[in-house]
Amino acid sequence: YAKISVDSIKREISLKRTIDPESWNGGMGLAKGTKAEVKELNFYLEQVKSKLMDCYKELQLSNKLITADAIKNAFLGE
Repeated sequence: YAKISVDSIKREISLKRTIDPESWNGGMGLAKGTKAEVKELNFYLEQVKSKLMDCYKELQLSNKLITADAIKNAFLGE
């Protein structure tokens, strides 16, 4: 899941990806390891983070109210 938090309001987006909990670095928010699948997952997660930040910036530039729901909806194209 990707978690979005604005003013203590939290929303989640299912990324439909899984990983063994032993291979997860919660502090970094990335998978541990050097295998190709791990690198692909980490690349995907970085893309998601970047797109979420782009959604935030677009709301900001448009002078729209920035909420967790607004970011989530922009990310999902709703």
